[in-house]
Amino acid sequence: MLLAVSVMLTIALLFKYTKLGLQLRAAAAAPEVARLLGVRVNRMLTFGWMLASLVGALSAAIYTSGSQSALAPQIMDGLFVSGFIAAAIGGLESPMGAVVGGLSLGIINSLIHDYWSANASQLTPLAILVVVLMFRPQGLFTRSSARRV
Repeated sequence: MLLAVSVMLTIALLFKYTKLGLQLRAAAAAPEVARLLGVRVNRMLTFGWMLASLVGALSAAIYTSGSQSALAPQIMDGLFVSGFIAAAIGGLESPMGAVVGGLSLGIINSLIHDYWSANASQLTPLAILVVVLMFRPQGLFTRSSARRV
């Protein structure tokens, strides 16, 4: 847990307080404008993918170290689906919403698994996702902004 939290905080600090983080955000948000301002967008995109693969490999190593199964290509599939559902529930544009969505989804899922049925706990995240997307398609923690056309 400490390693995961420290990696999360390091990346958050990188994006918020460093020049490299500013360049990464600019390259992702408006590549043409960033290119005009002197940011090497291709390098920033390469660095972003490199950072994502490093975090993914680290998370796979952490995940498989606690289980009895070996590292295989499909071992993270369920975790990826749960992570995407948690991020969609919290809001894809809100990092804090993704964390809160993941924690609440995990707690609800474990309560249903323990007190109701193990089979129902597999469908619970999808049911929660459908309910949340019916009432707040942008997620629970993302502000809805009206666009005038």
